[in-house]
Amino acid sequence: MKDKKGISLIWLIIIIIAIMIIFSIISVIVINNSNKNGVSSEDTKKGNVSSKDNNYIKDYSSKYVTKMTEDGVPIPKGFTYVTGNKETGVVIKDEKNNEFVWIPSTEKEYVKDLEFRGVNTNVVDDVLPNGIKDELSDVKKYGGFYIGRYEATTPDGTKTTKKNLEGVPTCQQGKVVWTDISYTNAKKSAEKMYSGNNDSVQSGLLTGKAWDRTCYWIEDYITSINPLSSLRTSTYYGNYNSSKSPADVEGHGEKQVAGYSEKWSTKNINDLAGNVYEFTNELRQGGDPVGRGGYFANGFTSVSSSFDFQDTDYTFFGAGFRIRLYIKID
Repeated sequence: MKDKKGISLIWLIIIIIAIMIIFSIISVIVINNSNKNGVSSEDTKKGNVSSKDNNYIKDYSSKYVTKMTEDGVPIPKGFTYVTGNKETGVVIKDEKNNEFVWIPSTEKEYVKDLEFRGVNTNVVDDVLPNGIKDELSDVKKYGGFYIGRYEATTPDGTKTTKKNLEGVPTCQQGKVVWTDISYTNAKKSAEKMYSGNNDSVQSGLLTGKAWDRTCYWIEDYITSINPLSSLRTSTYYGNYNSSKSPADVEGHGEKQVAGYSEKWSTKNINDLAGNVYEFTNELRQGGDPVGRGGYFANGFTSVSSSFDFQDTDYTFFGAGFRIRLYIKID
């Protein structure tokens, strides 16, 4: 009788172990399949994405938008979903792996804030990209706009920057950030990325309104990094000479490649604060261009700070630009 009980106990243990092994194998398969679909277990934990099994990406019947996220973010024709949601930053990419982040906005929220340090009333109207008559059109239609996930990077096949390099910009992690470029060249190059002949979007530099709306959209994330962190105290999340923890990673205070550190990323947008100044479409009275966001050699600075460059053809090793997409309207 004791032997039978002993044998039964052994079999029970074997069955339990077998069930645990089978459960582990099934879990691994599920996680791997999720990752193949572009949904990582870590993203799910953070609430960055919803699984495709939950229909996060839906078909959408429109001339210029062919997909729509469950929470209403449009994915233009020719682009695919990468990660994120409306709150954490939906990321899309084109066929060349250039990546962009969705900035939700209403018409009322899409305004320039003249109280930001360095930005004052002598900044005149933005010079919009050729063919764009109203920068609010896509905001009204789609409820937001896309900007480059990274600062503009050098054209394909170019691994270094040289003074006023010409070509079509890219927007890819790990590539060299395009600097030593004038405002005139930055504006022309930004508009080349997706010209009016593109099937669904047109590109250009960010305007002052687009920049300031982006700043306010990331504000809630910024304050979670450190109680002292704010839009005007960006050393906690930007690449500066005076970066503070957690942004003071090895290599801070030097120009770095696009997307160098996750510590310099806010809602999937990399290097909005620091690394290099970014030309916007703003011009001061007298025609001098504006660079936003500060650069790597700055001491204490802010994400919205601006710098008055000498003229539209002036180049600077610490100045680059970022792309804004305009989704076309039916």
